[in-house]
Amino acid sequence: MQVLAANLRRHSPCRAPSLPFAAALAGAAWCLAAPAHAQWTAVVLHPPAAYTSDCLRGQDGTQVGMVDDGSAPTAALWHDTAASYTNLHPTGALYSRIFGVDGQRQVGYSYPASVAHAAMWTGTAASHVDLNPSGASTSTAFDVAGDTIVGQAKFNTLMQAGIWNATTNGWTSLHPTTAPPSTWSNIAATDGLQQAGEAVVGGHSHAMLWSGSAGSAIDLHSYTATDTSATDVHTGQQVGRATFNFVNHACMWSGSAASFVDLQPAGATRSEANGVHLGAQVGFAQIAGYYHAGLWHGSAASWQDLHGYLPPTFTSSIAFGIWHDIYGVTYVVGTGNESGHQHAVMWILVPPIWTDLGFAKAGISGLPLLSGVGPLTTNSLTSLTLTNANPSTTAVLVMGVLPANVPFLGGVLVPDPVILVPLTTDATGVVTWQVNLPSLPTGLPLRFQHWIDDPTVSYGWSASNGLLGICQ
Repeated sequence: MQVLAANLRRHSPCRAPSLPFAAALAGAAWCLAAPAHAQWTAVVLHPPAAYTSDCLRGQDGTQVGMVDDGSAPTAALWHDTAASYTNLHPTGALYSRIFGVDGQRQVGYSYPASVAHAAMWTGTAASHVDLNPSGASTSTAFDVAGDTIVGQAKFNTLMQAGIWNATTNGWTSLHPTTAPPSTWSNIAATDGLQQAGEAVVGGHSHAMLWSGSAGSAIDLHSYTATDTSATDVHTGQQVGRATFNFVNHACMWSGSAASFVDLQPAGATRSEANGVHLGAQVGFAQIAGYYHAGLWHGSAASWQDLHGYLPPTFTSSIAFGIWHDIYGVTYVVGTGNESGHQHAVMWILVPPIWTDLGFAKAGISGLPLLSGVGPLTTNSLTSLTLTNANPSTTAVLVMGVLPANVPFLGGVLVPDPVILVPLTTDATGVVTWQVNLPSLPTGLPLRFQHWIDDPTVSYGWSASNGLLGICQ
């Protein structure tokens, strides 16, 4: 127990695990507001006076993309509603668009003249910064994570994938240096650790994955396809498209060409994946001649059609981006066609009371399983049961509010620890912990995970899946 607690403190800001249950969780959650959404809902972000719009990415109450009033496409920013639309178009530019957002930064391009220049904003049109590298004739920024901005810039005749430092605005080329030579490259997305995009090799597009340098490039191309492209990356997963017989299929990788998964849903005639976050992928599938925005969870069979949640006046739709907030709420952004015009839209899904977050680390008996029972209302009995664990040994229940989702002892630590409860499994590898839930804010997320003493596995610890409960 002491060894595990020491490791937890090194990996995460463990906040006084000795505090009583209510006091500890209330202290961790003082700054959180409860989500105010129902189950799957669709929000039309399109400004009523605009001609067309699209929403490409979002994060933590902010969405970005483009709005065209009929005269020119201009960079756009929203905060969850159409009424919150802010025009970020820089003074004097011909066109502008935002492709990515992280924290207070937005990135995309502006046209100061006849060619695109990569650009960065921090919430206002006046904050616009031209990122076009010295010596480049044109450039575009497609995504940002922390201090890393990704995109492409053209030097002489060669379009090159690269990254900018968001603090210094310095540019570094990531154009692949491996043979055979690439004649064109681009980075479409980053999660701050890896970068995903494509490079043209031998006249065909190859999906590519980088880890911060040109020499780190990994070719994800499946040679059963004529062309591939990666459009997003998050926590070890990459998504994009692969072309078979001139038809694009949505697809997914996990860091290598051999990990390729075809996501084309049954009955679809075309599909593409545009975004990925925490194991969920979004994009579109062409069904009965129309594009339908949709979501996957790692397989073609998991396809979920999101188009039907839009108002009936929408005839087609595409999803571009996905993210989850600390409450486990899923947000998907994209565009839908209404009366012949593209309109920015967002889908929102509030999770059920209990959600399995995955990330179990196998032990002597396989994958330990943590499950929860109870309505998570004030004074109600909440019961957490661990099964399939190492018998007759220590099992530490880790509880928290915020997600950690960081590598830990050969597995993944899911909660940011607030409370540690040492328990002991019985002879069958089962242990149950019960508590009468104190008064906690409605909508407060509670994250749980067991770490089990198990000398048969790496680092001597196995782990259950993470479990999310939402206070009602």
